Amino acid sequence: MLEVILLFIVIVLALALYRERAKVRLIQQEFEMQKRALEEQLKRELVAKEEQMRREIVAREELLRRELAVKEEQLRKEAELKLAEWIKEKEREIREDAIRRSVAVLLGRVGEQMAPLLMSRELNFDPRDCRYIGTPVDYVVFKGLSDRGEVEEILFVEVKTGKSSSLSERERAVRKAVENKRVRWVTYNLRDAVEKIGTFLERDIKSVVEGQMQERLRESAQSPAEKAGNFLY
Repeated sequence: MLEVILLFIVIVLALALYRERAKVRLIQQEFEMQKRALEEQLKRELVAKEEQMRREIVAREELLRRELAVKEEQLRKEAELKLAEWIKEKEREIREDAIRRSVAVLLGRVGEQMAPLLMSRELNFDPRDCRYIGTPVDYVVFKGLSDRGEVEEILFVEVKTGKSSSLSERERAVRKAVENKRVRWVTYNLRDAVEKIGTFLERDIKSVVEGQMQERLRESAQSPAEKAGNFLY
């Protein structure tokens, strides 16, 4: 009897243990299902969050690009405006400088042309005594030549129209030669030189003509066979 009771108790405990194991399995299955559902939900939420962040980043980048484009356009307009102002200012300066240079050149030319009249009173000579040579000095003045037909003095005059009156190296060389009285009169007759050239030309022409004549004489003295041989050679 005791054995039967113990067997019954074992069977009851086994059934109870089986039921508990079944409940545990159900709980585990439910837990796994809930876990998978939670993971799926978290994945969907993560994907949605990532998509939202991506959209926000794209929107932010687009906004930044627009702001950058607006800023670049603003800077470009400001740079173009400043460049236009600078060009206008420089153009005015260039025009003013060109006008000043043109005026200076014109005044220099006028001064050079008017120099005989302007300096004749100070140097006491007749403007007609001036001869313009340009280089290495501007004028040579034969003082007294026009009025009295006699040259009292010969002046070498260099005209300066700028602020500086410094002379060039060539002008200083002329001044030094005049100051050291390294000046002399030379009369050069071209007739002898021309006659010599004519003599040389006549001699050359005669030699050429004589050579041609001798060549023709030699050709006329040759026989037809010799002429043919010369022609072949």
